[in-house]
Amino acid sequence: LLAVATSLSLQSCRSSAPYHPAGGYQGELRVPIEHLGVDVFEEIVKHADWSNGHDVDRDCSDASCVPNTGGTRVRIRAIGDAWKISRLAPPGAGVLVARMRNDGDGRESVYGIPPGKDWWYLLWDRNASGTPRWRLVRHHAPFLGHHEISFPSYGEPIKDCGDAHVYTVSDADFKDCPPPLGAVTIAMAAARARAWVTCSQGCCTADY
Repeated sequence: LLAVATSLSLQSCRSSAPYHPAGGYQGELRVPIEHLGVDVFEEIVKHADWSNGHDVDRDCSDASCVPNTGGTRVRIRAIGDAWKISRLAPPGAGVLVARMRNDGDGRESVYGIPPGKDWWYLLWDRNASGTPRWRLVRHHAPFLGHHEISFPSYGEPIKDCGDAHVYTVSDADFKDCPPPLGAVTIAMAAARARAWVTCSQGCCTADY
């Protein structure tokens, strides 16, 4: 399972400041996520295109879940220009490339995503030494006017599939690179595979 850190969080005092994209990508941040206001974060994700992706039956970790059966349905969507973004050179403050939500009944077992209305965003940024990494950002569903984002993972190196395939549209799924061999079915593999998104290298995964 993904090691989960004690999450930092930001709460919003709502702002009427207009949203202006930081640069050339839909999900590009103006400042690092730790310093980004929740209202600005919500404007970024509201204006982005999240239309491409899949709904996948994923393994869950609850006591009632049966392994390898895809016990909970998870929605994953790529941001509209993910296919243009390089895993080797994400923008300085970071860029959102995909998002996930658990629409099922059990806790997803690979990333630990619980069921509910919260979106979990895949963020590419850099660690303190400048190495590109992926992180998860949780956007908590607003409740009674309370808005919050948190960062439940430290981050891991971004991996590419090495297939040199050229995409011209964005897509997101759960796939392993390379795919498993043998008698493992596509559905069984997807139930445990890592988050997969198109990138300028072809496709990239949130592996650890």
